[in-house]
Amino acid sequence: MQSIKKINNYYKTIACAVVFLCIQAAHALPGFTPHIEDAPGEYVYYEDKTFTRKSYVGFLRYDKATYAARYYAPKTDKDAPLSVTIFVTLDPASDHMEITGEKQIVSGSPRDGEIVNYLEDMMYTLNAHRIKAGSIVRESGRIVPDDIMQFGGNVVVEYDYFVPLFNLKRIARGSDMTILFDVVSVGKLASSSDGAFSNFTGFPGSYADKKKRTQRKKTAAKKTTLSFDGQNIDADEDWVQKMDNMWMLGNDAVISMASLPKPAGAFQNAEALMIRRLLEGSGTSYADWRCASVKGAAGTYALGAVFYDAEKKRATRIVRKLTKKSDASYAFFTLSVFEDAYAADKSYFDRIVDSYTVSAF
Repeated sequence: MQSIKKINNYYKTIACAVVFLCIQAAHALPGFTPHIEDAPGEYVYYEDKTFTRKSYVGFLRYDKATYAARYYAPKTDKDAPLSVTIFVTLDPASDHMEITGEKQIVSGSPRDGEIVNYLEDMMYTLNAHRIKAGSIVRESGRIVPDDIMQFGGNVVVEYDYFVPLFNLKRIARGSDMTILFDVVSVGKLASSSDGAFSNFTGFPGSYADKKKRTQRKKTAAKKTTLSFDGQNIDADEDWVQKMDNMWMLGNDAVISMASLPKPAGAFQNAEALMIRRLLEGSGTSYADWRCASVKGAAGTYALGAVFYDAEKKRATRIVRKLTKKSDASYAFFTLSVFEDAYAADKSYFDRIVDSYTVSAF
């Protein structure tokens, strides 16, 4: 697990982020007004299953008028890895996507020109169909029948405003809803020097690590209630309290509870933006959206995600619960557990999460 100091600083960062949500500079791609506007540094990656080899395509908002698109295909037995990136400038005042400048970062492969054309085409296509889809306001997203030539004609498109840029979650086709294009990761760069977008190489096929996975030793630990600021959870004495609001289970898991302040100002989408931020990866920790979930509505949410550390080659499952209180602040619960430990004792951790309650507020 992370050091206690790092974990404590993380929650301070979340609290500060909520306070300043209303003053963030945010914009959107041309032609539509999203429920949550995009911030500089936000990116999204998809797996494009229309390629014969595993292929990812990502899109990044760098600043108000500058965006990037990247294609990445991992190494195979026959092919070397392939990475092609384009940076484009757009006219932010236009009602449609209009590329006014472009810079290419290519790999030297004979296919580079073809991939550059593909990236440009995808940007135009996804933006045009997002404009066509109109308002995306439902918490669970919006499903739209569409006709997209690049995906073979008649398809079904699922939109979700927690996904930045095009708000596109997936594209499927046919009676069996075969997935053609599927979101795999969403994140936000910490600075202009953050290499997370350009360094993305996908996720392992499985997070199972037999060398690290060990069944949690069953003990006769006495049942106990962990409490902080009106928040309660049923656990046992194997959880050792490290701070007023934090408990650790050896080196495998950490529970924390906090109170997040009311967002400053009158920012109507603050709650939705806060949830998006909690589902985004940062640095070398990539959010695996194949495992992401958002449940609940109207001020009470349960968020689930797996974050993969590309440097340490290890995944962490994070479950969060947000409960809005009468003063518009939030009770905030987090369970963070290494994925191998979670997989070895799933029912134990799920019971703890399910026991979480917030006293009358």
